Amino acid sequence: MGTRFDYDILTATTEPPSDYQYVARVGSILRHSGNASEIVPWSEHQIPEMWGMTEDEAYTKLENLIKEWIATQEQ
Repeated sequence: MGTRFDYDILTATTEPPSDYQYVARVGSILRHSGNASEIVPWSEHQIPEMWGMTEDEAYTKLENLIKEWIATQEQ
């Protein structure tokens, strides 16, 4: 069995309000390899927060970055 990743994304309204209304941040990324699981530290993935006019926009931008990073790990 290969390495598998799970992740969660946290969203919030921006404070103070700006042109963008929402921000999305990586909550955690878990790496599952065999019987072991570990949290991937930010220093390894370095995925920045993403901003959007809607919550869905911010979430989708960040999710795409996470998926791109995961794809580089599976090569």
